[in-house]
Amino acid sequence: FVVVNKVAAQNNGCGQCQSRVGREALWIHRACTQLGRRLKEIPYLPVEPRGPLLLHGIGQRLLRGERFVIEPAPRSAGSVIPSDARLVPADLAPVLEAGRIFWVCGKGGVGKTTVACSLALWLAGQTASRVLLFSTDPAHSLADALGTPLKEVPTPLTDRLDGVEMNPERLLAEFKASYKEEINSFFAALFQSDQVDATLDRKAMEGLIDLSPPGLDEIMALAALTQYLRSASYGKLVIDTAPTGHFLRLLELPEVLRSWIRAIFEILLKYKRIFRAPRAQAYLVELSKAIREIQETLKDARSSVIVPVAIPTVLSVEETGDLLQALKGRDSRCATPWTSSSTPGSWWAES
Repeated sequence: FVVVNKVAAQNNGCGQCQSRVGREALWIHRACTQLGRRLKEIPYLPVEPRGPLLLHGIGQRLLRGERFVIEPAPRSAGSVIPSDARLVPADLAPVLEAGRIFWVCGKGGVGKTTVACSLALWLAGQTASRVLLFSTDPAHSLADALGTPLKEVPTPLTDRLDGVEMNPERLLAEFKASYKEEINSFFAALFQSDQVDATLDRKAMEGLIDLSPPGLDEIMALAALTQYLRSASYGKLVIDTAPTGHFLRLLELPEVLRSWIRAIFEILLKYKRIFRAPRAQAYLVELSKAIREIQETLKDARSSVIVPVAIPTVLSVEETGDLLQALKGRDSRCATPWTSSSTPGSWWAES
């Protein structure tokens, strides 16, 4: 399925709202046909859903198929409070019960973090095992959504839910600094020996790290996920991924990244008798292993479920289509696309 976020609701007292509802209904029909997937709608909320209580309320209603209860609410100047409700079919149970790893992905700004938090909170309330909510998104919005500071190690959120928010930029910066430190030390000693002119090789090695493939920082963040995939501590894991373009690179990057790593090792092997870069070499070897493990996990339709999230716009559905197309032939299991963005009233207050 695909999640469609921020779907407008009926409001007979607002012509502009009704026009939007009509446009979105047409879009949703076309998207369902074009993507060949069922769509799960999340209504547009008058307030931003932040904090475990509100997010869990969304999960309860969306994932259990409960009706979004719309209650009358005071209107503020220029605001429109719709008066209808949507019923989301409760057909997610088989997917949620069978899956272990849920990859929540989509275009930037469509509500991935809201869906990921809601899903994780709901799962934590349905299973006896622990659930891990893991974010690789450079925007660091997971902590903001939950209203709880998160670290790069598990932080308890509820009795059975932990959260981890990685910092991809820091991981890449630290690796580059460590790599360059070892390279500089090696070539400084090499030049002092007057035995060889390795100027070109030094420039090549420095250039290789500066020309690292786009998305390497997020791959490094995902590599940290493997320790939790291997662990029996977590029965289910929900991954709040970076925007679709970054996630697509994850699907396509391994070959590019392996070529880049291979180029570094070719130069290291040339000087293997006199040069050691133990930290960089060990990290690159572990990174290669982690990439293969993540790839195998994504291909395992028995445990991995990809949850696309979209909003009712042409660009969003096209990007979601690109994602679904990229997943074809990869043996990945894709849940119904979820749409977000409809407008209920004050049900969040009682959730």
